[in-house]
Amino acid sequence: MAYVLLFLIFGLTIIVLSIPVDCWRAVRQNCRRQNGSFSRGRATRELKQFSDHVLTLTALGVPMVLACFALGTLVASYWLPTELIIEAVISFQLNPIEWKSDLADVRAAHTQFLVVDQGWSNEQAIAFQKGLWHARLSVILITCGSLVIGLMVLMKLYATGTATFVWGIRMRRKVYASRDVERMKWAAGANPVGKPKAATEL
Repeated sequence: MAYVLLFLIFGLTIIVLSIPVDCWRAVRQNCRRQNGSFSRGRATRELKQFSDHVLTLTALGVPMVLACFALGTLVASYWLPTELIIEAVISFQLNPIEWKSDLADVRAAHTQFLVVDQGWSNEQAIAFQKGLWHARLSVILITCGSLVIGLMVLMKLYATGTATFVWGIRMRRKVYASRDVERMKWAAGANPVGKPKAATEL
C-alpha cells in the first residue's frame, strides 16, 4: 500500500509540474478582473477546472499503477521475491558465466523460498531456475518493453490532458478580458461622471 501511495504522490507531482509556469500566471490573472478586483466566481471556476484536470489524469494513471503493483505482488509472492530480483539486478555482469557465478547465493535463497515457502520439490525448483536462466533475455526484454510502452502511453495521455487544460486556461482568459472590456465600456457610458458601479461576480 505504501508503494501505491508513493506512486500517487509521484504522479500528482508530475501532473502539477507538467503545467507551464505562464499558465499558473494566467490562472491567477483569471481570478481577477481587468480593474484588479478579485472575482470569487472565476476563482471557483479555475479551482474546479484544476481539480477536474488532476482527477482525470490521476484516474488514467491509477489503473496502470495498480495493475503493475498487482502483477509485481503476484510474482513476488509465488515465484520471485522482490529482494532476490534486486540482488540479481545488482550483481548483473555482461559476462553470463560471471553473472551466473555471482548468483550462487541468490539461487540458494530462491531454492529455499520455492521449497520451504511454496512447497515445491528440489527438482521443480531447479528446473524452474534453469528455464528462467535460459529465458532471461526474453524476460528482461518483455519486462523493460512493457514498462517503456506503458510509460509512453501514460506520458501521451498526460501531455494531451495538459494541453487541453492549458488551452482552456487561455481561452477563459480571452473570454474574461472581453467581458471586462465590455463591462467597463458599459459602465463608462452608463455613469459618465466617473462613479464606478459595483463589479459583478463575473
